Amino acid sequence: MPPLWVLLALGCVRFGSTVNLQPQLASVTLATNNPTLTTVALEKPLCIFDSSELLAGSYEVYLYVMVDSANPRNASVQDSSKTPLSLTAQQTQGGRTGPYKAVAFDLTPCSDLPSLDAIGDVTQASEILRAHLVRVGSNGTCLWDPNFQGLCNPPLSAATEYRFKYVLVNVSTGLVQDQTLWSDPIRTNQPTPCSTIDTWPGRRSGGMIVITSILGSLPFFLLVGFAGAIALSFVRRRRERELRPAAARQDSQMDSVEKTTNRNEQKSSRKFLKSLIRKQPQELLLVIGTGVSAAVAPGIPALCSWRSCIEAVIEAAEQLEVLHPGDVAEFRRKVMKDRDLLVVAHDLIRKMSPDCLMEVFDSLEHHIQNPVVLQSILSLMDRGTMVLTTNYDNLLEIFGQQQNKPMESLDLKDKMKVLQWARGHIKYGVLHIHGLYTDPCGMVLDPSGYKDVTQDPEVMEVLQNLYRTKSFLFVGCGETLRDQIFQALFLYSVPNKVDLEHYMVVLKENEDHFFKHQADMLLHGIKVVSYGDCFDHFPGYVQDLATQICKQRSPDAERVDSTTLLGNACQDCAKRKLEENGIEGSKKLRQSDDAGGS
Repeated sequence: MPPLWVLLALGCVRFGSTVNLQPQLASVTLATNNPTLTTVALEKPLCIFDSSELLAGSYEVYLYVMVDSANPRNASVQDSSKTPLSLTAQQTQGGRTGPYKAVAFDLTPCSDLPSLDAIGDVTQASEILRAHLVRVGSNGTCLWDPNFQGLCNPPLSAATEYRFKYVLVNVSTGLVQDQTLWSDPIRTNQPTPCSTIDTWPGRRSGGMIVITSILGSLPFFLLVGFAGAIALSFVRRRRERELRPAAARQDSQMDSVEKTTNRNEQKSSRKFLKSLIRKQPQELLLVIGTGVSAAVAPGIPALCSWRSCIEAVIEAAEQLEVLHPGDVAEFRRKVMKDRDLLVVAHDLIRKMSPDCLMEVFDSLEHHIQNPVVLQSILSLMDRGTMVLTTNYDNLLEIFGQQQNKPMESLDLKDKMKVLQWARGHIKYGVLHIHGLYTDPCGMVLDPSGYKDVTQDPEVMEVLQNLYRTKSFLFVGCGETLRDQIFQALFLYSVPNKVDLEHYMVVLKENEDHFFKHQADMLLHGIKVVSYGDCFDHFPGYVQDLATQICKQRSPDAERVDSTTLLGNACQDCAKRKLEENGIEGSKKLRQSDDAGGS
């Protein structure tokens, strides 16, 4: 059977170095729904470039795409040296400023093509479609995936006319050997407005009307059955209470108390991932979010979430009269509309006075109500765990200083401090990647505020090496991986993240959402574990987890002597014994010298 390109083409005569043929839509036999909203299926140029003569060597075919313009036929896909262009969809605004290379595939000789006669065979259909068709716009992730390195074939725009061109490239020389003409405009589909959908029952078949009627009455019967079941259950319980002796009721109450106690004991005996609790503290990097601050100081709403923080800052600005009433009303309107809160916070910080943040976070040390989580974090830091935070508050540093720890708050604008911290030289340093409320001018809400950092190869290499070599433990973090600053610092250039081993402790409110979140995070090398279905369980879980990790013996413990294993006190004893032995030895030496002299 001749190739479809031959059947659909109006002519196959070459003029100069250009094939007098245009790319065509795929036959409805091979692609029934074509084009779609975002894709176009084209037939490959089979037996076209090698129709008149057999080509020697290896060749590839490039498919170029561009939005239809006034002079599409003048759009060139090669430079003066006949080198094909390598522009991407991002560089050409999806083909609006010029053609971009969307697909590249090997040129298949005519003799090797699978026959279309076997298209009805399900075992061969997939191979035949791959050989005869190419789908433009089939890659839905390459535009936003920072680790994508191949040729990006992103979805097309709906209701837009595109033109396409095939180019034959000699693999050995890398130069254009031949090319087709630009295709006629091909328009992607347009979404159907909801208002145009005909809902009149008269347009439906009799069977559809019957089914709709049954489904419409089904909720009524279900409701009646449910109400009857409740009434029957109520009657049964009432009769049981009337017939049950008082002693039996007391025994039942005791059983209920015992069951409740058993459930509480099961909750208290929490299970932890072995791979996590067997980590040495110095192998971990703790990432703490707003959940930690909310558990430690529940009396400060601004610590609980972005929305609460913005609302508190707006209220403080209004009370201090540092924002015009019109601006206050506008910011409140934006927060109520649930717009991008990051943008709202960015604009708010630019307009407000630094005094507003000082007002919101005033006297944090007096608001620490539940220090269990902070104490657990300090116990890990004592043993070498590094800490960074997305929070603007310094609750951890305040609590650590109260415990006589040399705490230090760091931000990314001090390069030398960041390098020292990343190399483990600042044991009690806490890196605030968004800045600290005590320095409002240094607060950062998007990666552009840290251009000096993200463009410094030394700093970026050290930070991203942490994600490769440490096990990150996310505690009290909600959407940290969507944080643009965290992504820019740790995720963009780290390959093979799925092979890493990080952990995230989260609240399990909904099982479906929890297990989907688990699967999504595995792509970043993160194991998601739950501390329970209630936020009240969070402090106790963190305390128990830190206790389990701190129980791990250092790998150097096997190489030290028995006095070291007994602790610092025994080390002091050993030192004193050595000093005493040295003194006694020197005394004996002097005595022998005196005896010899006499």
